[in-house]
Amino acid sequence: MNLRTRLTVLVAAAVGCAVVLVAAVAVLATRNELRDGVDEALRQRAVAVADPRRGGPGPPRDPLGVGDTSTRVFDASGDVLDGVEITTETGLTERDLAVAAGTSSAYFRDAEINGDHVRILTVALGDGRAVQLARSVTGLDDTIAQLTLIYLLLGAVGVAAAGLIGWAVARRSLRPVDDLAAAVDRVATDRDLTSEIEVERHDEIGDLAERFNEMLRALRTSRQQQHQLISDASHELRTPLTSLRTNVDLLDRLDELPPEDRAELLVDLKAEMGELSALVTELVDLATEEGQAPEPVEPLRLDELVERLARRTERRTGLAVRCDLAPTTVDGRPSRLERAVANLLDNAAKWSPPDGTIDVRLADGALVVSDEGPGIDEADLARVFDRFYRADAARSRPGSGLGLAIVRQIVEDHGGRVIAGRAPGGGAAVGFRLPTT
Repeated sequence: MNLRTRLTVLVAAAVGCAVVLVAAVAVLATRNELRDGVDEALRQRAVAVADPRRGGPGPPRDPLGVGDTSTRVFDASGDVLDGVEITTETGLTERDLAVAAGTSSAYFRDAEINGDHVRILTVALGDGRAVQLARSVTGLDDTIAQLTLIYLLLGAVGVAAAGLIGWAVARRSLRPVDDLAAAVDRVATDRDLTSEIEVERHDEIGDLAERFNEMLRALRTSRQQQHQLISDASHELRTPLTSLRTNVDLLDRLDELPPEDRAELLVDLKAEMGELSALVTELVDLATEEGQAPEPVEPLRLDELVERLARRTERRTGLAVRCDLAPTTVDGRPSRLERAVANLLDNAAKWSPPDGTIDVRLADGALVVSDEGPGIDEADLARVFDRFYRADAARSRPGSGLGLAIVRQIVEDHGGRVIAGRAPGGGAAVGFRLPTT
């Protein structure tokens, strides 16, 4: 049973239960009201019979159980003093005799007389006598039966109408779900990530459709990024591979080369292998950054992290790293922010002269790493954080063009933005700004 059918059945069942409950209450209330009217009429008649000033019982118009109201007076021994004679069907009960004897109170009872349902009231008159009044309630039973039938018919119509309305409402309400299922089928079959669902409502179903559209947009962006990454990687790999192939071909004539050419060839091979290895490592790191499970966010002293990485850069490169760090706390993922800062320092070390100084400043959540290299041309400032982008001046130096792209990815994941400009001394000033706590 699908969801639409279940909703239809649920609505019909709910309406059916409500109709049955209302009908039962209405029938019982009507029955009790009518019976109370009969009982009250019998009581008033009994008062009139018991009070001679009100005319006494008078002769019965019909045998007991037939017509409007039948009356008889009897004593405690069971003899009828006035009214309908005792027959098999109109016999007296022990409680009737007890009422005449004064040992039991007045009471009502139901009886079946000549196939007629009657309501009987027995009331003591005193002096060992009692009066018994009876009125037919068969008409009342027929009225209740007709009323019950009407309620049942109305209930059936109500349940059918509720089922139709529930089906129509479920069909309209679940239309976005059908659209969602169709879109999922298109994505699974045709790999089509452009088939978004048109959202025309703002309830839970509409929210579900909007979330699906957001997922499609994220998948579409991811696919575009993958295609771009593959395209850029293939382009960047082509150059070192071509150079390696050329040098490997020269190895076949190694014995024919002069010693100085052999040494130069080996140096080129080592450099190209190093560049290729660095590029592959950066690609793996970039893919790992995009695909790894998110690291928990925690409060982090950014100034202490930068100080520790600055000292490590000094030990590795022999360059002087001058720090001006204001105490700064950010909410972030430690290992990823460490990677971003390390990439900035490595980039500055690559461009600094052997006796240069790297200047690191941190204030108001902004970290800027400056070097004493040739700087960044104005035309390149907007693209230094793009994947595989390398300015003309950088193509002669080792590197993959991915280090700063990883920085931007990490910073944007933390709600920050990257910074690129020229240092006061003419070098590059590259960094980022993060929200502080």
